[in-house]
Amino acid sequence: MQHAALIRVAAAGVITVLLLVSAIIWLRLANRITKAVCSAARFDVTVQLARVYVFAAEQIFGDGKGEQKFEYVKNALAKEGITADDKNDHDRVKALIEAAVRELKYLEQN
Repeated sequence: MQHAALIRVAAAGVITVLLLVSAIIWLRLANRITKAVCSAARFDVTVQLARVYVFAAEQIFGDGKGEQKFEYVKNALAKEGITADDKNDHDRVKALIEAAVRELKYLEQN
């Protein structure tokens, strides 16, 4: 009788471990998917904010004054929690700002 009880306890333990391992694997996968979706959504927001602030800087400062406009956009984005790395020439935020400037120039031509 004791032998059968030990087998049942061992089987329950094995099943529990298998369920826990499956749950951990599923949660890790779900976490990766969530991070990817959130990162993509955050990037879309960053692109839109860069556009809005570049367009606003052009309206506020007018022609020329590129450095002042760039600082305005950087500061406005920083208030949104989006910071540029001034030491990195290949910074994503700086690239988004420059792309928005190019878009504005293109729109002004048409």
